[in-house]
Amino acid sequence: MGRLDALDAQRTKRPGTGLATVLILLAALHHASVPARADQPSAPSLIGYWTTERNQGVVQIYSCGWRTLCGALVGLELDHPADPTPKTWNRQSECDYVFIVNLRPRSNAWVGRITNPDNGHTYDARLSLTAPGILKLRGYFLIPSLGETQTWTRFPGIPPAGCRMSPHDFGATSG
Repeated sequence: MGRLDALDAQRTKRPGTGLATVLILLAALHHASVPARADQPSAPSLIGYWTTERNQGVVQIYSCGWRTLCGALVGLELDHPADPTPKTWNRQSECDYVFIVNLRPRSNAWVGRITNPDNGHTYDARLSLTAPGILKLRGYFLIPSLGETQTWTRFPGIPPAGCRMSPHDFGATSG
């Protein structure tokens, strides 16, 4: 028991150890309180709303797990208010349809899977920001050279609930 008392006495006699411990704890607490953006490899983020290449829809890219992004169709261009909401190949509503999954950071892009809502075929996908507000999506089979690239632009605002949008909602140019 005498040896433990001697060790305790040595610990309390070290000058500055209390202050150092407090500073380390404060730094750790500060680091823990800063929200980590593990869902993005670098700023700016893919997270948000994106207008598809031909202004036919708005896709929401969102965090769906640790360092994982997904994408859902949240805005659909309908020529007339009474038009029915389009359906996927399996008769599911395209409204809020999650068709981009398991995007994970790799180099300067996000790589995952994309499903064609018209036929249910799935492909590899690579999404990257090429400029502020410009997203390139490449869907491909096996190797990127066997694919197609679309350019999406950041959607200014929030799409209406229910996914129903008129061509006017996409601005002056549509289709």
